[in-house]
Amino acid sequence: MSSTITVSIISSLYRCAQYLDEYFRALSLIEDAESIEVLLLHNDPTDKELELVEQWKHRVSVQVRHVIIPEREGLYATWNRGVMLAQGRYLAVWNVDDQRSPSSLTLQAATLDAHPEAGLCYGNYLGVQQFAAREGTLYEFPEFSRTTFLRSCYLTPFPMWRKCVHDTIGYFDESFRSAGDYDFQVRVARSYSFVKVPALMGWYLEAPESGISKSGDINNIERSVCELRYAMYDKVDLLYLLKAMRYSLNTMRWLGTTVGLNNYFSGLQSYRLLRLALFPLSLLRVPINTARYLKHRLLPGLKARRNASVPTLGLKQS
Repeated sequence: MSSTITVSIISSLYRCAQYLDEYFRALSLIEDAESIEVLLLHNDPTDKELELVEQWKHRVSVQVRHVIIPEREGLYATWNRGVMLAQGRYLAVWNVDDQRSPSSLTLQAATLDAHPEAGLCYGNYLGVQQFAAREGTLYEFPEFSRTTFLRSCYLTPFPMWRKCVHDTIGYFDESFRSAGDYDFQVRVARSYSFVKVPALMGWYLEAPESGISKSGDINNIERSVCELRYAMYDKVDLLYLLKAMRYSLNTMRWLGTTVGLNNYFSGLQSYRLLRLALFPLSLLRVPINTARYLKHRLLPGLKARRNASVPTLGLKQS
């Protein structure tokens, strides 16, 4: 590791030309820039994106390492690539369509310095509807409780963690498209405490319809996989049970290898057996889960089809 680099930012890029100018402007405002490197992990870049990166990378004070990935790969494969390349002892995610506050990285690094027992730190953020907006919905997160963080996802869009935790709990499971950070959080929380930074970490863009978070039922399916893996049986949404069972509950995949979950979770099978009695409680969630499914999945589709069938009388056709 470089003796001068403390924090390595992992940024996965793909079809992001419209965000790059503001992303680099935000980078230019980051505090303690000399101790920070940015890993721009660029999937299948376009000529326009390459041009923008070339224009900007020498205009910011942070060290920029631009890594070209010729063919698009999964998000968690890219993050694992970043973990392996990182020089800093602390790792941070910064999605190119989000905006970090100038002090967020310094505050998080100082917090981990002050809490050597903590493996990861996080903080509140604002959800915004327009890129680079500064007004939105405040998302406030609780102080760390191992019981709570083993059951729900609190890994915000702006985490920072120690690189060395990967030696203990492994890497991001590349078999996921959406829930790899949730799965990672559970494994980290089993071995380390977390610490909350009492400051706003940044602004998270909620609006894009093309992101993974908007991709059909994938969030619900993969959340269910995590709940089955880690025996949160009372939380399982039975509407997604069959699709979740298509994933491996006992193995993970990263860096070209398949590894057993029991290598990172001692007593896994006994833990699951002891908690099987919780499964009937998932039946209590069926009515509300069904109502949510109808509201968020079926009704919008029916409405769209109905609107598409309405004739556009009186409108000029081009």
